[in-house]
Amino acid sequence: MKYWWAIFAILLVIPPAFSQIDSPRVQVENGVAPEDVVCRDGLTLVIRPSGMPACVKPTTAEHFEDFGWETIQQNVTQKSQSMQIKQATNEIENVPASQGSVVNFYVNDQDLNTSHNGVDVIDT
Repeated sequence: MKYWWAIFAILLVIPPAFSQIDSPRVQVENGVAPEDVVCRDGLTLVIRPSGMPACVKPTTAEHFEDFGWETIQQNVTQKSQSMQIKQATNEIENVPASQGSVVNFYVNDQDLNTSHNGVDVIDT
């Protein structure tokens, strides 16, 4: 019991091994466009005839295409291992948006996310 503080410190330092991805419905409610919904590994994004997204197994997606569901191909590009990083000139970038529009932005650094899934919605 005398090492409880060490165990506690380790649990605080170690990030979660599995990040949770919200359901397609929750992502859409948070302002993500249906075609931009992120599915868990091994699942395929499909759009129902009603316009709502769903994440299903690839074999199920093929079957649903016969019933008018649209399969969305999620393009994953691999970047070269060397990246050139330049110093940012501005800390804040103005993004033109009309009132009531939704702006999605993604922050890859876990320290900066304000929502657990890395998708923040800004009201305009």
